[in-house]
Amino acid sequence: MTRPTNKQRQDDGGHHPPAVIVLRVPKAVKNKWVRASRDRGQKLGDWIVEKVERPMNVFKIPDALADAYHGSGWALAASVGGQLVAMRYIRDVAPPAVADAMDEADGQHAAFFVRQWLSTQEAAPTVRELQALGDVHVGMCSCWEFVEM
Repeated sequence: MTRPTNKQRQDDGGHHPPAVIVLRVPKAVKNKWVRASRDRGQKLGDWIVEKVERPMNVFKIPDALADAYHGSGWALAASVGGQLVAMRYIRDVAPPAVADAMDEADGQHAAFFVRQWLSTQEAAPTVRELQALGDVHVGMCSCWEFVEM
């Protein structure tokens, strides 16, 4: 007779138990992630791992955009052939209420405000302006680099 144990499930050939990570996000963000994972036919955990492990696009900010670069912050950028050709900081083009909310929020919550604003008509002129120049990216500027999020 086998005795039941409280031993954690082992999924790597019985050598090491799986690691556990706990994320605390606003309910609206979790609901969005659940919908996105279901749309792709994935479990939520698999969808999150895929997003976390995806390679990030990192663009050097060229000297030609020196006047547009103002240090760290959320931005929209246009690229052609892997090179940035234009950049607009969201705090410069979004309504003050959005910019203030982003400044007060931490990283993940700021990303939520950015995505919310991008879905509005107020964002459309800036997005269209950048689309006319190349591929549009959303990300963070810092240390003379633009990291697509």
